[in-house]
Amino acid sequence: MEQEERLREHPESKLHGHLIETPSAEMLGLIFNNESLKKSIMQAGFNPDSAQALFFVPLVEVAWADGEIQSDERDEILKMLAKRGIEEKSEALALVSGWLTERPIEAVFFKAQILHGLIVDEMRKHEEGSVMWILENSRRIASATGGRLSRIGIGSSTSPDEDVVIQGIASRIQKK
Repeated sequence: MEQEERLREHPESKLHGHLIETPSAEMLGLIFNNESLKKSIMQAGFNPDSAQALFFVPLVEVAWADGEIQSDERDEILKMLAKRGIEEKSEALALVSGWLTERPIEAVFFKAQILHGLIVDEMRKHEEGSVMWILENSRRIASATGGRLSRIGIGSSTSPDEDVVIQGIASRIQKK
């Protein structure tokens, strides 16, 4: 995939290691009004449509935490995209769907996380509290495949691998 290739080669890969944010047309507009951020996103091969996929990188990361995507996780992420107004024929949906079908290589994950981190930095300038959207929904993805017993209060609804990824996401969204 062309965007994955550009992510592997993206010059911003040595900067920013944290993530998070809530996607919406209004927030995407704020992001693309920052010329430096817009340039970084565009250099990585994204446009305003495909860049929306970057909002969902942490959710994809959680879904792949145990080495495979469960159908409930995939369905939940796709519902979130629809709820956030990501159109059925959009580049963003195609990109996220691809990430849910075949696990991105670590370099792609890493560089997409970097871009996401740049987005989070910009979003914090406008709406600090919205960064919790991703943590809440990361937990939701992790619990989408929770065991049947966890649904009645017995055991955990997330795997240890998912817990580790969620802890990493939480640490990356902490205010600097």
